[in-house]
Amino acid sequence: MAARRPLREGAAVGLHDVSAPIVIKAGDSVSVTYEDGGVSLTLTAKALASAAVGESFSVQNPASKKVIEAVCSGPGQAVVGPAALAMKAARVPSRFASR
Repeated sequence: MAARRPLREGAAVGLHDVSAPIVIKAGDSVSVTYEDGGVSLTLTAKALASAAVGESFSVQNPASKKVIEAVCSGPGQAVVGPAALAMKAARVPSRFASR
């Protein structure tokens, strides 16, 4: 986790004080991959927002200028399609989860 603001030594830290570290910054080149049924397509796009692993963010295809939503899968990498849906589903805690 990364601090969202400066923290004092010995002070209590709450969940609102930390977040997942940003691995993609706005303006970065990002490799966006779509995989389904043995087919894999990859393109290089421009990140329009910063993102941490598992977060959705917008990317722009430099050739067509179209903007799509992708999910950050690592530094400089993102996924779309079924892999993106699976990552988003795994990140959202279920309110029916057992305790």
